Amino acid sequence: YFGLFEPRGLLVTEVAAGGPAQAAGIVPGDVVLSVSGAQVEDADHFQGLLRTVTAGEEVALEVLHDGDRRRVGVRAAPFGREAALALAASRWGITVREDGRRKGLVLAQVSPSGPAGKIGLAAGDRLLGVGGERVDGMDDLVRAVMRHSMHRALILVVERGGRAYYARITL
Repeated sequence: YFGLFEPRGLLVTEVAAGGPAQAAGIVPGDVVLSVSGAQVEDADHFQGLLRTVTAGEEVALEVLHDGDRRRVGVRAAPFGREAALALAASRWGITVREDGRRKGLVLAQVSPSGPAGKIGLAAGDRLLGVGGERVDGMDDLVRAVMRHSMHRALILVVERGGRAYYARITL
């Protein structure tokens, strides 16, 4: 596929508007083959490579673009709260709000066509965990989004009607 002999790399499916990838000319459909010389095996490996990068650092990426390999420099930007919440909205189909009285986050909106909506999650449900990690507040959710944003499926712990249950969303 994509002119590659082996199934390696990371297929870019979306690029944040105004973000470092867009500034470097990366577009959906590109395949990231390496990060600072380290070959990308899959999405989890790519995310692990990015964890070693600090904000402001210039990272060399090898990218397959329209069948041609090219090297681009990307300056790593901090992953802020707004970006994480926007990613949760676009990838998972949820927006959340803090309750203040109890731990966890209340699902404020659930897109019916998004991954969370497709499995029956609804506004008013309480998000207690993401990917095996407790979510007590917004900071926990931001960390979870950063850690799990590249995964194809995700286990959430959700409370409804006083009962907690596991919910698997496919991204």
